[in-house]
Amino acid sequence: MRFKEDDKLSEDEFWKNVETRWKEQSTKFKFFNITCFSGVDAHTVPLLKIIAPKIISLSIHTEILPCGLCIELLGALHEMKHLNQIRIDGVTLTALYNSTTIIDLSFNSIILDSINMKRDSAALMSLSKQFLKSHGIIHIDNCRDNNDVEIIKKILPNFKIGVDYTADKSVFKLIASKKLITIPCYHSPFAFPVPEELSSEVIDQVNKINDLYLPTIQQSLPEKLFDAYGLIVIGRLPAPIVSDHLAFLRYNNIQPEIVPLDLSLITTLTRLELRMNKPRTEIIKLPHSLRILDLEIQDNLDGFCTVDGKKGIKELTQLTHLEAKFSDTQSLTLPTSLVSCSLSMCPCLKTIGLEGVNSLTRLEVQACESLGDMKLPSSIKLALFQMCPKIHSLEVPSCLKSLQHVFDPTIKLSYF
Repeated sequence: MRFKEDDKLSEDEFWKNVETRWKEQSTKFKFFNITCFSGVDAHTVPLLKIIAPKIISLSIHTEILPCGLCIELLGALHEMKHLNQIRIDGVTLTALYNSTTIIDLSFNSIILDSINMKRDSAALMSLSKQFLKSHGIIHIDNCRDNNDVEIIKKILPNFKIGVDYTADKSVFKLIASKKLITIPCYHSPFAFPVPEELSSEVIDQVNKINDLYLPTIQQSLPEKLFDAYGLIVIGRLPAPIVSDHLAFLRYNNIQPEIVPLDLSLITTLTRLELRMNKPRTEIIKLPHSLRILDLEIQDNLDGFCTVDGKKGIKELTQLTHLEAKFSDTQSLTLPTSLVSCSLSMCPCLKTIGLEGVNSLTRLEVQACESLGDMKLPSSIKLALFQMCPKIHSLEVPSCLKSLQHVFDPTIKLSYF
């Protein structure tokens, strides 16, 4: 983080200050889980060395790694005495291997991410002996055929093998038979490239994949590795999702077209997370079984979904928890069953329909600049309003235990 006073400093002075802050702040924590997803540069390694003895989980993803930095990074890894799980991508792995003849990556839990067999096979073959006592996951990028899979099985017998949407359709059968798992990346939702003319065999394989891997991708990952891997995406396969046991479905940072338009057949679904990278316009069918709904970058909250043919979130009659971020919606009518609601970064939101919402105990509203005065339900116990400048007065119940309003003009309260 760059503070105002840092603007007067030279680049060297600034980074010395940053290192000093790291030293001071690191004393407050016992362990660290570190992610270097945006690459490693000359300033990253000194910062890692400061907290190296406290790092227990490390995730590295680079697009290019110069030889000099490789040597420094290997030195920092050597100082991480408590590191028990590491996620490292193919570019970084190959760069480290090419930089020196002495390399030690023998950790207990390892995720080898975005391994391209054409590019990284030499490094992988040479380092595989170090991984024989390790367990983990290897994600093959652009998996070409079964030969890629067979090679990995021989050199890394303790590793689960995963592929993503870049895999060739020839590996369908391996996934359907549970010989492969589907591993989406931070940046790429899982969605199979399906041939235009589907054979009955391929359709059968897709249905098996749906049944095996949609319940939750976490079931396919060793528990110790889940945090190290980072954000997990449950992806969509082309066949309709029909399940009698799926309870939790998560789509994270994905294109709207990846999300299926009909989830109403999953009558066991209780939790749904839809986090887009741009707004969607299509209406999605949701099951009335939903209890928790988490939305991000979803406009028109009052009309984006239907439940049993009726439009709007208000029709989710069993919903108890709602969270919505980054929406241009102008209005939102809440379901009467709601217990907790969090709305943030909805700059166009003018009204929240609270009529009949008699179970709501917690309401958080942040950065909703157009929202005006309102009357809270009598059931409200905790309320937070932050950066809502057009709220000048609130009607609140006398049973209200906590009300916070931050960065706002003085709000006039009237009790009932």
